[in-house]
Amino acid sequence: MKLKYEFSVREIAGEVVLVPLGEAALKLSGLITTNEVGAFLIENLREDTTQERLVQAVCEDFDIAPETAAADVDSFLARLREFDMLE
Repeated sequence: MKLKYEFSVREIAGEVVLVPLGEAALKLSGLITTNEVGAFLIENLREDTTQERLVQAVCEDFDIAPETAAADVDSFLARLREFDMLE
């Protein structure tokens, strides 16, 4: 799986914001705010990957338990699927 659209990740007023670019800007109106883990996942979803690899990467980069990482990744991917943002 990977992102369908291109996003620019920006920090604005202490918030991590995803700014849709190109075709995404036409289909998605507005900005998407997320936390540091969400921005990390967006960066990792620029290339084709698996849910398992995402969980492993979150565990390694954020030093959290696999169960917590899996729940966070599941929740984030569910939101992306809800807005049809994944291939």
